Amino acid sequence: MRLGPAILAMFVLTACRTTGPTPADPGGAASGEPPAAVEASQMMATIEALASDELGGRYSLHPDIDRAASVVIEKLTAAGVQPVGEDFRHRFGIAIGADLVTPPTLSIAHKGKTALAAQGSFGPMPGSASASVTAPVVFAGYAAVANDASAYDDLAGIDLSGKIAVVLLDAPRRPDSSALYSRVRSIGDRFETQARPLREASDTAALSKLQAQTRKELTALVEPFLGGAALPGHLTAVPDDPAGPLDSDAFASMLFAPNADADGPSFPFSAGRLRNKIARLVDAGAVGVIAVRGPRSFVDEVDRDADALPDLTTTRPSRDAGVPVVQMKWRDADALLKLRGRKLSSLQGQIERNLEPASGDMKAEATIVVELQSREVEAPNVLGQIVGSKPDEFVILGAHYDHIGTDEDGRGHCRATVDGVSKDIVCNGADDNASGTAVVLEVARVLASRPTPPERTVVFALFAGEELGLLGSRALAASPPDAAPWKDGTPVAMINIDMVGRLRPDPGLLVGGVGSSPQWMSLFETAGWDGMPITFDRSVTTRSDHAAFYKLGMPVIFMFTGVHGDYHAPGDEADEIDPAGLGKVAGITLGVIEQIAGGSKIEFAEPATPQEGLVPALPGDVEAMIERRVGYEG
Repeated sequence: MRLGPAILAMFVLTACRTTGPTPADPGGAASGEPPAAVEASQMMATIEALASDELGGRYSLHPDIDRAASVVIEKLTAAGVQPVGEDFRHRFGIAIGADLVTPPTLSIAHKGKTALAAQGSFGPMPGSASASVTAPVVFAGYAAVANDASAYDDLAGIDLSGKIAVVLLDAPRRPDSSALYSRVRSIGDRFETQARPLREASDTAALSKLQAQTRKELTALVEPFLGGAALPGHLTAVPDDPAGPLDSDAFASMLFAPNADADGPSFPFSAGRLRNKIARLVDAGAVGVIAVRGPRSFVDEVDRDADALPDLTTTRPSRDAGVPVVQMKWRDADALLKLRGRKLSSLQGQIERNLEPASGDMKAEATIVVELQSREVEAPNVLGQIVGSKPDEFVILGAHYDHIGTDEDGRGHCRATVDGVSKDIVCNGADDNASGTAVVLEVARVLASRPTPPERTVVFALFAGEELGLLGSRALAASPPDAAPWKDGTPVAMINIDMVGRLRPDPGLLVGGVGSSPQWMSLFETAGWDGMPITFDRSVTTRSDHAAFYKLGMPVIFMFTGVHGDYHAPGDEADEIDPAGLGKVAGITLGVIEQIAGGSKIEFAEPATPQEGLVPALPGDVEAMIERRVGYEG
């Protein structure tokens, strides 16, 4: 029998209470009692509730998210926090697919002749805008940029302004990652199914044979895409204990290792993402996109022959691209689109061989017509507030409470783990981000217990849809509620808490965004470190919910304790949370929030350099952006 973390915390960690210093007495002295403090046991109870199997990983496209919202609302209500408006829930739409209003059309005009692409040879892609556009056509390769941008950039030297871009899907020497991971996962699941009875029978010889066969199959699947490099021996060789698990994902991960392309530039995983390609192309001025999966990017001949187009009714768009985007089958693209007389398949081969861009003007004009009707579901953000004595200004303390759900159809995109005995299909998201949610709710509980209100209103924003593309925070920033404090007030700052449940000596607490206001560092200095190792970073990462508010010209802070091996995996359980570290993070958060709520000056600062603005890097990743480190040994 093992005690759960919340029960254990009540016995061991009740004394683990931390307060952040505040610029004024919060009211405890007047009542003769010490002011309330954050309590680790309260936060662990919240995490256990949100990260339970019963809530199914809190997927924003499943009713589980509403049940998780009820847990959050119950705790806000119990603390005495008021809703924003008449209800704590503020629903927003999430696109889950689209339907064709009229059949799409695609035509290519070249040297006075116009060819109409046949229906079935192309189709709109998820996220395509409904629009009609006619423009010159430019081949943009993979629209990829290497880790070292000077080594490879498909967009260098081409003019896409007002043009339709023809782009290859995936990345150089990189297959369709979704298809590859699906195939790898299928092989791994089959291995576990076959290995289970052999383990029970202690049949070591048969297990060794199965390990060898499976590793050979995975090697044959992955090695053709490694640019001539070979898989390391620890993956290809039968392990000393053949009864152990098979880490099939490690084979696929080799494609994205920095040295995967040993004889040329290497590309980050993001280089193959469609939304990143479209964003680059649109930023460069493209008014439409024709995407093609070249023949070298398919996992095998079966997929190459099928060349399947996306199913709009079952594929959820990440976001509206703002321009029409269609995918064309590669054989049809070869027939209609050429650059200096060369087919797209030939151009792909050239890029793959030389690892050099082959972009250029195709001397043709295309017309794309797409008309779609989006299909949506709604998910709830949860918004509460403690009304200040001067409510014309307010500060936002936020965290996302959703996660990635389970391994069941329609209930998430979690990848189950199999340990040879049992299968865990729920990604519980204890650290990501029940931990941040727990900190927000605990700070709300403590502030609501104060006998006098703060000067500024404090809004507690718990977001859904973060795991689907920061959708809840984007919705709130774009369309705030027509209610106080937004109706008559001005937000002065936003603090975002995301993954703070595993405080370790390295990396410690990572605090990003201190460059967004000249006051942030002094606020944190007043709050105190409480013995934590902390890295303060000036830049603002794009990868969490504060980004939408920074774009509005608001000072922001992002706090987290780093990524770990259980990230987006079923192992992110409540018993892996560090209650003492969580208490320290909540304490410093409380200290900073109380200063701002108490009227402390906070001003927005424009980035001095592009690196100080919105960047994909996480805090601590870029040494030049580190403002200060405290509390580290050595």
